[in-house]
Amino acid sequence: MPRRINSRAKGKNGELSLVAFLKEFGVESHRTAQHKGAPEAADVDSTLLAHIECKRTQVGHVHEWLAKVAEENDGSKIPVVFWRRNHGYWAGIFLGSQAVKLLKLYTYIKNTHPDILESL
Repeated sequence: MPRRINSRAKGKNGELSLVAFLKEFGVESHRTAQHKGAPEAADVDSTLLAHIECKRTQVGHVHEWLAKVAEENDGSKIPVVFWRRNHGYWAGIFLGSQAVKLLKLYTYIKNTHPDILESL
C-alpha cells in the first residue's frame, strides 16, 4: 500500500526549503505561517518586492496558482510562484507581463551597468 503524504507537512517543508534556497542568494526570508497566518498572506516573506507563493507538488496547475497569487497580491509586489517537484529544482513562475518587464530591466542593466549584475 502506498504511503500517505501529509500535505500540510510537505507544504511546510517546501516553504522551509524555499527559504533556504533564497538564503543561498543572500535573500533574507521566512515562512509567513509562523508570523501572519492570514489566508491572503504570501507563503514566504522576504526582502524582495515579491508576493511569493510556494508549491511543492509533482503536478503543476500553473494558471490556477498565478490567478491565486495575483488575486492575493495588493499590487505593491510582483506576484511569483516558486515550484519544485520531488528531487527537482526550484522554478520561478511569473505572469507574462511581469516576466517581460523583468527581462527588459535585466537587459537594460546588463547593457548599461554590467557590474551591478556581477555583484548579485
